[in-house]
Amino acid sequence: MTTSIRTEFYFEAAHQLNLSYESKCENLHGHSYKCAVTISGGNDELNQDGMIVDFVQFKKIIKEKIEDRLDHKYLNEIFEVNATAEYMAKWIAEQIDIGLKENNIPASCTKVELNETAKNMAIYEV
Repeated sequence: MTTSIRTEFYFEAAHQLNLSYESKCENLHGHSYKCAVTISGGNDELNQDGMIVDFVQFKKIIKEKIEDRLDHKYLNEIFEVNATAEYMAKWIAEQIDIGLKENNIPASCTKVELNETAKNMAIYEV
């Protein structure tokens, strides 16, 4: 059995894609990203307070590993590949896992849902 917690956050960023076909996304443009992150740990991995981690600490990891690095940034200067929603969802999961490990939290990121528009979402799920 697995126990999970989920939180959402938002950030603004700009990028332009270098694609193998003609697209308006090759032009510089921005998005108001909405991201939901789920972390999971087994029932045996709840801490002495009965939690995977306190939401305050979870949100601190997100702020340090994601928001501080991406919010109001030009993503082409951060990533060496196209900053697609799919790529970024996977990258966010990896960064969350790094933050959990650094804080000795026995959990892992199991799902990232990244909306780059109100209608378009990439999902990375482990």
